[in-house]
Amino acid sequence: MGNKIGRSIGVYVPIRALNYLSIWSHGDRDKLSQLRFFDDDSSLQGKFFPSFPACVESRADLIASPPEIILIFSYSFGDLIAGKIKKEIPDSVSILTAADLFGKL
Repeated sequence: MGNKIGRSIGVYVPIRALNYLSIWSHGDRDKLSQLRFFDDDSSLQGKFFPSFPACVESRADLIASPPEIILIFSYSFGDLIAGKIKKEIPDSVSILTAADLFGKL
């Protein structure tokens, strides 16, 4: 694949992760600049969340320029989203779901 992998962390379904990301970053601009947000909801795409400099991108944006790591914050659809994304990005990109990060519900 000809995709260029960016040095960043992609967060899929970011609205569910904002509290965790806020705690993780402590407002550190270097950490915040590593984050990219992705969601399939077109009403969120192009929007910004308070105190985060990255706007929400589409799945097409993710596939065109994948980050090094993708964190999927959806228990219900995490495996489904991961399966679809894996087919379209380089194998070198790490994908973790909420269940991988926090355990099964």
